[in-house]
This record gives sequence, structure tokens and C-alpha cells, in this order.
Amino acid sequence: MKNMLSFSPLKLITVITILTFLNACDAIKSSSLMAAGNADKSNIVPPQRSGLNSMSAGGLTMLGLQGVQTERGMMYSIDAVLFDFDKASLNASAQATVDQLAGIIQQNAGRYIAVEGHTDNVGSKSYNQDLSERRAESVAQALVSRGVDYGRLQVKGFGENRPVVSNKSASGRQKNRRVEVTILN
Repeated sequence: MKNMLSFSPLKLITVITILTFLNACDAIKSSSLMAAGNADKSNIVPPQRSGLNSMSAGGLTMLGLQGVQTERGMMYSIDAVLFDFDKASLNASAQATVDQLAGIIQQNAGRYIAVEGHTDNVGSKSYNQDLSERRAESVAQALVSRGVDYGRLQVKGFGENRPVVSNKSASGRQKNRRVEVTILN
């Protein structure tokens, strides 16, 4: 029985990477875990949706980002697909997304930007807090490298404390691993 359960670190990382990719594909196909009734509603922070302005709607089409108008401002969610497993640096596929997001931010000169990192609940709370802070800072630095003034950015990590859906499923955990960039009102 022990032989069946033992994995080398490389095999384990490969399996986790494949599962993460498959779950991301599944998340794209399904509209929402909450609508399917699979979510545990405790501790879930619901988005506050209202209409998108025309500039943001165009940006959403180009970016493929989850965008919602909140009480605080227009919020774009960058999910874990843009980060390699357990890493804080943006991967190669993130570059076009960050380029276009920086363009939208620059069209809103004078407005402050909140860059907030979030994780799922796998791992220790302190590790998840640190990872969320490093991912938020990574996105902030990528925006700065594209001309956004760091003085406009409010960078913070929330760890596992603000899930948008339940962490009980792999696809739920995928949705909770994100960085939210909000153009503040």
C-alpha cells in the first residue's frame, strides 16, 4: 500500500499542474459553483455587480479578465493561471494581460489602484498570507514596468481570508487563487 501512495516531488508537481490546468478549463466552462449549489457559503465574499462602463467593457473583451463594478471601483481579477504553481512571479502567458491592464489603468490617470492578492486555504495561513503579498507585489511591479506610477498603487495581500467561492473543490480553490486590481472611484 505504501508504494501506491508514494510520489516523487517531480511527479507530484506534474500531477498538480495538470489538475490545476484541467480545473481552470472546467472553471471556464461552468458559469459558477455557487449557481450549481456546490459552494460552502461561509466566509465567501460576494462580488457586487453593476453595469460596466464602455471603456472597461472593451478592456474586458480584450483581456479576458473577470471584471465587475464594485462600490470601490472597477475590479479586474487575475487568476492563478497567470502564475506557475506555488510561484509569485507572473508566467509568460501573463504578459499580454498585464500590458492591456496597464493601458486601462493609464487611461484612468489620477485614480488610485488597489492591487490585492488572495489564495486558497491549502497550506498554512502564514504561508498563504506571504504568497498573496508576493503575488500582489509581482503584479504591481509588472504594472510599474509598463509605466504605472507606484505611488498610485495600494498593494496588499489577504491570504486565504477572502474567498469568492468555497475551497471544498479544486475548481473553487482555483478561483480563490487570484490578484484583484481595482481602479478606485
